[in-house]
Amino acid sequence: MFLVTIHVEDKKLHKVLWVLDGEIVGEPIIRPVRGAKVVGDAVKSTQPIPGASLPDQVAKLLADRSVKAITPTSLGNLIVEAGGKAVSRDYVRQKLQDVKIIGKRRKDGTYPVKARK
Repeated sequence: MFLVTIHVEDKKLHKVLWVLDGEIVGEPIIRPVRGAKVVGDAVKSTQPIPGASLPDQVAKLLADRSVKAITPTSLGNLIVEAGGKAVSRDYVRQKLQDVKIIGKRRKDGTYPVKARK
């Protein structure tokens, strides 16, 4: 008996499951891979820090851009760029505030980005 791990494009998952129907022992474990992209014959990570949490990914993007303040919309765009979904904006914002990477919301609606050492 073998354990087989495969990477499948989202649109082709149903075809693979159809072909393997009746051949798999037990239930297949299907897990999405965030920030993965097929490049040639290999699966490559499109994340700034492969394998890191989403808040860490966004923190790296913020550090690379050296911005002074960020709007909620821009934060959502960074989350999408890091491989997440924009709807997780509040979660990521809270985690970044907990580690003091961004500050509390200003009156103009932006969040100050604290300088990284």
